[in-house]
Amino acid sequence: MGVGTYFFAVYQSSGGIFATSITGPFPAVVLIIWKLQYPIRNMVQKGVFIDKTKSNIFNPDGTIIKQNLIPLIGNWWANTTHFFIFGYAFHFAKMGGLN
Repeated sequence: MGVGTYFFAVYQSSGGIFATSITGPFPAVVLIIWKLQYPIRNMVQKGVFIDKTKSNIFNPDGTIIKQNLIPLIGNWWANTTHFFIFGYAFHFAKMGGLN
């Protein structure tokens, strides 16, 4: 369990889904900036935001590769579920006086 999850779980679990924005604004901003540099670089170098010849999501003709989206959705689901389950568990632990 990471430090952010610990602080969320112990101190912010009463906030529910809205508390998720409290724990990680800085990493989210860093990730967004990091991911935006790729389409900007492609736009400057090649004239398009997504280079479909090197893309894992699009075929060169522009259609979506659905089999590559399954692991992406699974990763998102597992991470989100982990975050909320830990928050829920720590909420009940705090209610029971275990923390």
